[in-house]
Amino acid sequence: MSYGMNKKRRKIRKRRVLRVKPLLFLVILVVSVCFLMGAAIGNNAKPEPQGKEFVSVTVKQGDTIWGLIKEARPDYSGNMQKAVYEVRQVNGLSGNMIYPGQILEIPVN
Repeated sequence: MSYGMNKKRRKIRKRRVLRVKPLLFLVILVVSVCFLMGAAIGNNAKPEPQGKEFVSVTVKQGDTIWGLIKEARPDYSGNMQKAVYEVRQVNGLSGNMIYPGQILEIPVN
């Protein structure tokens, strides 16, 4: 191979690299913006439905979500699983574990 051929290949390789860099930058930028937008949207962990009234309850040792709902709404005769799910959603809980000293919002209407 001659020196001229190597020089030509280097030029072609350089052009390819120059084309790939802006594309790579654009992809990284788009992914970063999507990630940040998702994080900003995901920070609204406690959506409180409009028109609902809530009672703040401090969890004591031995309390359960079910029991707290019964205390806050003794006349409630609806679907208790749905009520527990709603309390979990309002308070940003991923499971049924609650801890003494924790303050929960219980919907009362």
